[in-house]
Amino acid sequence: MSKLTEAKKSGQRTLIAIVIIGLSVYMGFTPLYELVQGGVTGAVIGSSFAAIFVIVLTMYLLNKQTEIEQETKKSYGDNQGGKRR
Repeated sequence: MSKLTEAKKSGQRTLIAIVIIGLSVYMGFTPLYELVQGGVTGAVIGSSFAAIFVIVLTMYLLNKQTEIEQETKKSYGDNQGGKRR
């Protein structure tokens, strides 16, 4: 299996995991949010949900960026005949 195919499959698995985590957190917070009925407590619960989702999404994006940078460095090193500046 080529590295590109491997990277795509890994990305798809991570994206599916993010969706599952997002739905799980949403379903977990929904009963709590309905119990509180808005107000300041509801705003805190809503912002907690948003913070958790943003953290997970940021982790995914940073991992992807790191993978891309590593591939770029590896490709750059291969194109330079193994010499790096």
